[in-house]
Amino acid sequence: MISKTLEQLSSKELAEIHLDVDSRGTRLADGWIQSGMHHLVHEIRATQTRRSTMHFSPLYCAFALLDQVGAVYYDKNMTSYGNQSASGIKKALYYFGGMPCNNDEVKALYGLRNSLMHDGSLLYRGRFNSKSFTWKGPYHRFIVNPNLATPVKLPVIPWNGDLDCLQHFEDTEVNIKEICDLALKCVAQAKTLLDAGSLGAIIHEGKQEFYYRYLHHKLL
Repeated sequence: MISKTLEQLSSKELAEIHLDVDSRGTRLADGWIQSGMHHLVHEIRATQTRRSTMHFSPLYCAFALLDQVGAVYYDKNMTSYGNQSASGIKKALYYFGGMPCNNDEVKALYGLRNSLMHDGSLLYRGRFNSKSFTWKGPYHRFIVNPNLATPVKLPVIPWNGDLDCLQHFEDTEVNIKEICDLALKCVAQAKTLLDAGSLGAIIHEGKQEFYYRYLHHKLL
């Protein structure tokens, strides 16, 4: 790609750069280009083992990775995700994470993302209906379990959303490392599909949107 300018890159070449998360940059005729995902992956690895950053920071980056890869790419060999306007996180877990479409575990992970992103909370009750003064659900009080073998474990008895009667056995357990590993797996799977010619992409405004949103370009 060293002989091409940014405008001359094909959509496939842009996707190759985007999904090459371990590269520090690709040389072009008019500068350097790098995937924004590279920084997310780097920050996951840098913050996971530090006591001061190991709680929220890796999850923010992991969910951003999932949101990005799921919003752009899909597996051509799979049945299309039913709701095309769904979150990129749900699509990523379906197409690249081996998880069923919008099952309870996926809904829980999406709920964790929302609770963290919106107010740094580990409590999720869905959307609030101001007319009926009720929460829509699903309902989760998340606790971190580093010994959990999966990203998320649902309680045997689901919580009904009532804070007055919340019990510990109704907690939803999550493993931060497993969630981060799942996000990295999804990106790696998308790259594998790209190399095999089985990766589809949805870019509504063409290549310009792609590189302005997801790639960092530095002119010489």
